[in-house]
Amino acid sequence: MGYQAREIAVVDTSPLKVTLAEEAHKVEDVVIVGYGVQKKESVLGAISQVNNEQLVNSGTTNITNAITGKLSGVTTIQASGQPGNNDADIFVRGVSSWNGSKPLVLVDGVERSFTDLDPNEVASISVLKDASAAIYGIGAADGVILITTKKGSEGTPRISYEGSYTFTRNYKYLDVLDAQEYMNIANVYSKENYLYNNKQYPYGGLAYDGRWTPVFSPKRSPGPRRPTGPTTCCAAATRPITT
Repeated sequence: MGYQAREIAVVDTSPLKVTLAEEAHKVEDVVIVGYGVQKKESVLGAISQVNNEQLVNSGTTNITNAITGKLSGVTTIQASGQPGNNDADIFVRGVSSWNGSKPLVLVDGVERSFTDLDPNEVASISVLKDASAAIYGIGAADGVILITTKKGSEGTPRISYEGSYTFTRNYKYLDVLDAQEYMNIANVYSKENYLYNNKQYPYGGLAYDGRWTPVFSPKRSPGPRRPTGPTTCCAAATRPITT
């Protein structure tokens, strides 16, 4: 981000009009901080940054989910998959207070929400942590997120289109176990665990010693599968058999 140096010899006192050519390749070597921009090698504070290409390639149109896993020290938690209500909660350096740990968000220098921004509109996102965010005062106690949007530039107009669609549906309800099935599975798990811990076949070279005790005894079977009337199977199923 800058301009090419240019030297012009002054031969008289007439006004000079000097136009500097931009050095676009330097844009990749700077980081946006609280008071302007700095070269990456001169930044000493805890700052993370993600650019537009990384956001667009994330595969999601929700910008709060697009930064997931791309900024060190930043945690995103999506608590709902409901369409229109799938924004992720963002925490910088974890949760610091039970009263809320929301970072300060500035979009082009203005404090506002950025959940409605399209990732294609964002040029870069910088996250200031610890002392790097101190310039913003007490409001930056939980970190600062600086968002710089794209701006127009001279040149031939370019038009691009990108479309996508998604749908959300509930998963079918699972058929849960009844009391008898639960007891059978519990016994299988208990026996396999016993064999594994004692290095007995098939988890070791020792033969089965026959000392395993079932969690639920066959004598306590609840009777017919899926009973329709009152039954005491559940009370029986909760009493382990000890020997």
